[in-house]
Amino acid sequence: MPAYCTICSSGVTPSIPHLKCSVCNKYYHIKCYTEDVPDAYSDASWVCKACSLSNALSTPITLSAIENIIEKQFLKFKADIMIEMSQIIDSKLVLVNNRMSEIENNMHRLQTEINEIRESAPNNEATNNIDDVAREICDRNERSKNVILYNIPESVANSVEVKVMDDLKQVVSIVEPLGKFPKPKKIFRLGIPKPNAPRPLKMVFEDCEEAQLYLRSNKTNPNKKFHFRADLTRLQRAKNYAVIEEINLRKSRGESDLRLIYNNNVAQITRANKGRRSQHLN
Repeated sequence: MPAYCTICSSGVTPSIPHLKCSVCNKYYHIKCYTEDVPDAYSDASWVCKACSLSNALSTPITLSAIENIIEKQFLKFKADIMIEMSQIIDSKLVLVNNRMSEIENNMHRLQTEINEIRESAPNNEATNNIDDVAREICDRNERSKNVILYNIPESVANSVEVKVMDDLKQVVSIVEPLGKFPKPKKIFRLGIPKPNAPRPLKMVFEDCEEAQLYLRSNKTNPNKKFHFRADLTRLQRAKNYAVIEEINLRKSRGESDLRLIYNNNVAQITRANKGRRSQHLN
C-alpha cells in the first residue's frame, strides 16, 4: 500500500528522505517537516510533534509536583495573612493607645473635680460623704453637654414649636459667622417669663465636645452682648456666688484693685495691678 506525506500528500519513496512516527505511523517528508529532525531519519523511535504534545498532556502529574504547587500557594497565602494580621494589630494598638489616653484624661478630670468638690463643700461635710461626691460628679458630667445663652430676646409667637424655631434661628445667626457649629438636640428657656428681661436659653447637645465648641466661640465672637456659659451645678453656682459676695465686700472696704475672673467656670479673685490671685473665702 503506497504511503503519503502527511503534510504535502505526495508519495513517500525510498529515494526521498522521510520519517515515520512510531506512535501514529504517519509519514513525513523531511523537507516538509519544519521541526528539528534526528540525524538518522530512519530512527524507529521518532515521534511527531502532534503525538509528543498529546503524550505530554496525557502524562499524569506526580505527587511531588502537586506538593510543590500547594506549598508555593500556601507560602503566598501565609505571607498575605501575616501582612494583613500585622496591619490589623497595628490599627488595634493605635485604638488601644488612644483609648488609654482618653481614660487617663478622664481620670485626671475626675480627680480634679473631686478635689474641687472637697474644697467647695461647706464645713467639709461632703468630703466624708461618697454619695454626695458621686452625685456631684454625675451631675457635672451630664451638664457638660449643656450650654446656657443669655440676653437672647424671646419670641412673641403663641406656638411653642414656633418659639423653639425662633430661638434656634437666633443661635445660628450668632455662631454662623464664626464657622460650622452643630445644632443642639434640645433647646428651651429656663425659669418663669418676665416682662422686662428674656429668660436664659438652655441648649442640650449630643456630647460635651459639641458644647465646648460653643463655649470656646466666646473668644472669637465679636458680639459681646451674647455670651455662652457652662451649665453649672448647684454646688458650683453656690461657690461662685460666695466668691462674688466676697469681692463685693472687700471692694466696699477699700480694696479697689480687685477683679473677678473665671477659670474653668470657677470664680476667682485677682488683683488688677499685680496679676496674681488674692486669698478668697471657700
